[in-house]
Amino acid sequence: MSEKKIGTLIKILPIKRDMGNGLEYDSLLIWYRDNKGIKQTRFINRAQIPFYIIKDKESAEALTPPMFIERSKVDKIITYSDLFYKEIAMRTDTMPYYDRVMFSGGIKSSNMKNLLKHNYIYDADMDIADRYIKNFHEEFEPDINYKLHKCYFDIEVDLMPKRLC
Repeated sequence: MSEKKIGTLIKILPIKRDMGNGLEYDSLLIWYRDNKGIKQTRFINRAQIPFYIIKDKESAEALTPPMFIERSKVDKIITYSDLFYKEIAMRTDTMPYYDRVMFSGGIKSSNMKNLLKHNYIYDADMDIADRYIKNFHEEFEPDINYKLHKCYFDIEVDLMPKRLC
C-alpha cells in the first residue's frame, strides 16, 4: 500500500453546470494546501457517483436488506451524477417509476429520491460534496503542521417558543 500524499482540504464548492435544454450536471471546485503549504485547486468537471447494487436478486438480503452487507455480495457501479437516478432505475427495473417522476416533477422532484430506498441499492444517498471530501481524505493525509488561517462554523439550533402562563 502506497503512502498518502500530504494535503489539507480548505473547501469544496459544488457547481451546477448547464448542458442546455434544462439539463444540468455537477462539477466541483476543490481548494487545498499541498505539502509545502501552497494553495492549490482541483476542478472536477463532471462529477461521478459510486453506488453498490446487490448481486443476487433472489437472496435473503435482497428481500430484507440488512443495515450492513459484505462487499462480496454487491457490485460497485460508477456513473455521472446527472445520470445517477436513471442508472439506478435501469439496474433495479424501475424505469416506469423513473419516467413517471420525470414527467410529473422532473429530476429535482423529491419523489426521485425514492429510488435510493430500493432493496438492491447501497451507499447511494451521500451528498456529492461530502463524497468528494471523503475521496480527498482517501488520497491525502492532512499536514499536522498546517495552521488554519480562517475557520467557519455553522450550527443548527431549535428554538422553543416561550410558554404563556
